[in-house]
Amino acid sequence: ICFLFLAALFLISFWLMGANERKNQREIYRLAYTDELTGLPNWEKLKKEAQQCLVSMTLAIIDTKDFNKLNAIAGREYGDQLLIRQARLLEQSIGENEYACRVRDDTFALYLQETSNTAFRLEQLLEKMSQVSDDFSLQIACGVTQVHPPEQLSGEVLGRSFSALRLDRTGRRLFVAC
Repeated sequence: ICFLFLAALFLISFWLMGANERKNQREIYRLAYTDELTGLPNWEKLKKEAQQCLVSMTLAIIDTKDFNKLNAIAGREYGDQLLIRQARLLEQSIGENEYACRVRDDTFALYLQETSNTAFRLEQLLEKMSQVSDDFSLQIACGVTQVHPPEQLSGEVLGRSFSALRLDRTGRRLFVAC
């Protein structure tokens, strides 16, 4: 009986260690692929998901102009709340097999299926993102590029979208395709 008790105790402790290890692995994965502030996937997670895409997609890089000035005036907590609101809008705007992520700071990315209304969808989203603050007028810019399989979300593809973003200096929620 003592042997059975010790064996059962060993098996239970072994099972608990495995459960704890699985929990730790999930936490490591979450930390590696999730933006802590917004809860959106990060750029690395988007690249990983994009590898599964077999159709042409649109990569849109979205940036709030002069966001650092807003943070300086209204405070970082206020700015963080605006980023969270923008992230929720991005999540609501994507469909099946489409992705949203936070690239860095006030920059987000959308990976959308190419359709005849992609430009219209982006324009509507950018308008909504510019209105997340009741106190400040936000100017949103967007750089867009197409990604065709087997092309991956490499630094070159990201560079094309950022180049298009820099071309949109007006901040009038226009987007430029490269």
